Amino acid sequence: MNNMLQRIRKFIARERFYVLLLSFVVMVQVGAYLAERIAPPEAEKQEVVVQEKIESQTEQPSNDEDMRNQLQEAFAERPRLAMVFGLLMGIIALAFLMGLCVDILMLYKSERFQIMGNFAGVPYVAWSIWDVAKVAILFLFFGHALIIAESGFSAIFPFLEVDNVRMILNSTIMDGLAIFFIIYIIRKEYGEDLSKLGISFKNFFKNIFVGVLSYIAAVPILIGLLLLVIFVVKLTHYEPPPQPILELLVKEESQKLFLYSIFFVAMIGPILEEIFFRGFMYTAIKKRFGMWGALLITSFLFSALHANWVGFLPIMALGMLLAYLYEKTGSLSASIAVHIMHNFGMSLFILFIRELGVRGI
Repeated sequence: MNNMLQRIRKFIARERFYVLLLSFVVMVQVGAYLAERIAPPEAEKQEVVVQEKIESQTEQPSNDEDMRNQLQEAFAERPRLAMVFGLLMGIIALAFLMGLCVDILMLYKSERFQIMGNFAGVPYVAWSIWDVAKVAILFLFFGHALIIAESGFSAIFPFLEVDNVRMILNSTIMDGLAIFFIIYIIRKEYGEDLSKLGISFKNFFKNIFVGVLSYIAAVPILIGLLLLVIFVVKLTHYEPPPQPILELLVKEESQKLFLYSIFFVAMIGPILEEIFFRGFMYTAIKKRFGMWGALLITSFLFSALHANWVGFLPIMALGMLLAYLYEKTGSLSASIAVHIMHNFGMSLFILFIRELGVRGI
């Protein structure tokens, strides 16, 4: 017991900078929680009014019926959108059938479509899980500091009072800072080059082909998980909370902010996330828990940080595919390509919903 306490004291003394940053984050979170719990009576009245509105809405037609009516009206007024919708559904059906074909060919061990064996392996890295934790602590600290700073500068810069502007600005700044922290740690503390993060153009086009083929093979699984989740949601009558980024993309009126948000979601985000989750986190966890342990842990965290429980399984499956591709090719090029493909497809769907102007999706 004494040895354990001594080790803890030595650890705190050695890493006191990060301990202080984490303490700041915890205190801010506790303060926010207490402020929310000790809400003024007026706020409680407003919550009751909102709850009454929600309960009154249960007597109205279901969201599914309302959505169908909106779609029918939109298609009747704009026939071209009906054609686009049919095209999108056809592409999804084609991808599903192609995925089944690839899966069947894999089962019959066709060499041309065999993507399950011959792992290239990821590079062995010097950094550890604690280094990943340090980046996470820095990310949380600067995230909280940024929010506090914005509340002080909003009077000077009025655009900071706009929720959507602040959200996409914060995402851009914080993702950039995370990559900076990662590069600083691997370069300054360990003297590693960027190739250790999986940033390599070796066998680039071959890796892209493997990634695309693997994604097509995974489409039936992703669609199956999505349908399973939808079935459970309908069965339990659960209303998932809206995703802020989806709300931004569907409802944002500023064309410039909307276009940048699409570019960020479809291009910038996938690149930065793959560097963090696969290039940095996966390799550190693999040293301690092995390939399958790292694959499951990073995929779980990847999904947990992306969605509520409704989208958890499909996104975790995607995360497992992305980690597998990194292990398979030894490069992030395949996983980045697949991540961009996936997010680009989601962006096209959001563009379609935005053009329709249908609420409740």
